Amino acid sequence: PFLHLGATSAFVTDNADLVVMRDGLRLLLGRVVAVLSALEGFASRTSHLPCLAYTHFQPAQLTTVGKRATLWMQDFGLDVEELCHRLDTLRFRGCQGTTGTQASFLELFGGDHAKVRELERRVTAQLGFREQYAVTGQTYPRKADSAILDTLSGVAQSAAKMAGDLRLLQHEGELFEPFETEQIGSSAMAYKRNPMRAERISGLARYVISLQANGAHTAAAQWLERTLDDSANRRLTLPEAFLGTDAILVLATNI
Repeated sequence: PFLHLGATSAFVTDNADLVVMRDGLRLLLGRVVAVLSALEGFASRTSHLPCLAYTHFQPAQLTTVGKRATLWMQDFGLDVEELCHRLDTLRFRGCQGTTGTQASFLELFGGDHAKVRELERRVTAQLGFREQYAVTGQTYPRKADSAILDTLSGVAQSAAKMAGDLRLLQHEGELFEPFETEQIGSSAMAYKRNPMRAERISGLARYVISLQANGAHTAAAQWLERTLDDSANRRLTLPEAFLGTDAILVLATNI
C-alpha cells in the first residue's frame, strides 16, 4: 500500500521512458560523432581534390571533394548541438501523483510539504536528473516527446541529404560507396553498382522523418490532465524512431 500510493502506471512508465530516452540520446550522440569522425578523415584526404560543383544538378563552379564533405559535416554538427541541448534540458517527471497535485504523497507524509518535496528531490537525483517538471498532469508534457522526435528527424534529414548526394555522384561515376568482394551489383545485371547503402539510408530516413508528426499530433491532442490515446502511438513511434535513427547512422559510418 505504501509503494503503490499515488503510483499510477504513468508514474512508473513515464519516468522510465525518460530514463530510456536519455540513454538512447546519448547512444545516438556517439553514433553521430562516429559519422563526423569518419567524414573528417575523408574531408582532410580530399581537401585539395577538385571536382565540379552542381547547382540545380547542373555543372557549376569548381569545388573540392573535401569541401563538399564539410557540407555534410556541418549538418551533422548541428545535430550534435541539438542532441546535446535535448540532453541538457531533459527533465524528470518526478513524484507528482495521479493528477499532478502530489495529494497522495502529502497524505503519506501526514501533510508535511517539506517531506513531499524531499521525496521528489531524492527520486529525481537517484535517477540521474538535475531537474523535474515544475507541474504535470498524470504524465509529463508530451511536447517533450515531440521535441525529441524533432531531433531524431533532424539527424535523419542530415543523413538523407548526404545519401542523396552520394547516389547522384555514384551515377556520375565520381564517388562510390563501399562494394564488397562478393557483393552482387544487380541480380539481372552483374555489371551494375547500385548504391544500396545510401538507398537504405534514404528509405529509413523517410520513415523516421514521418514519425515526427505523430509526436506533434499527440502533444496537440492531450486532454486536460491526460488521455490514453497517446499510449499505443508512443509505444510504436518512440522506439522505432530511435532504432531507425541508429540504423541510419550505422550505415552512414560504414559508407
